[in-house]
Amino acid sequence: MAWFSRNAETTASDPILPLTQERIVDIFNDEEWHYIIDDDGDLGGRWGDVIIYFIILGQQKEMLQIVGRMSTPIDEANHDDAMIFIEDWHRDHFWPKAYTVFDDQGMMRVCAEVNIDHEPGVTKAQLRQHVRCAVGTQMQFFEALRERFGMPPMDEE
Repeated sequence: MAWFSRNAETTASDPILPLTQERIVDIFNDEEWHYIIDDDGDLGGRWGDVIIYFIILGQQKEMLQIVGRMSTPIDEANHDDAMIFIEDWHRDHFWPKAYTVFDDQGMMRVCAEVNIDHEPGVTKAQLRQHVRCAVGTQMQFFEALRERFGMPPMDEE
């Protein structure tokens, strides 16, 4: 089978459809993951102390932004070390993109993000793979960050 040819059997059993929040919720249900839909209508889930949101953006609602934030803050005194850790991560890994933000209380938080363009549509199998990959690589990043800064491992419930 060629890389870019259509497989009629796969397409018929798993059609290419537009990206929707409902399709992501279906994956959460299939995986038996707990989720919330917040006041802004964004879908989110919790893995350990990481909250990951699945936000659909774009003029045609074709962009999936999967962004996680570790609830445990990093001491501001460690900002430079955190930036070096993030730069090293980016040098060795394609994703997730990671960065720091300061919350309303002035605490430094570390975020990780994966963005995927689904303009031509996406099969359920592709969407499931993208969601699993984004969650998995973000969790790897946050575990490595916790290890680097001497934080206890996350308890993934």
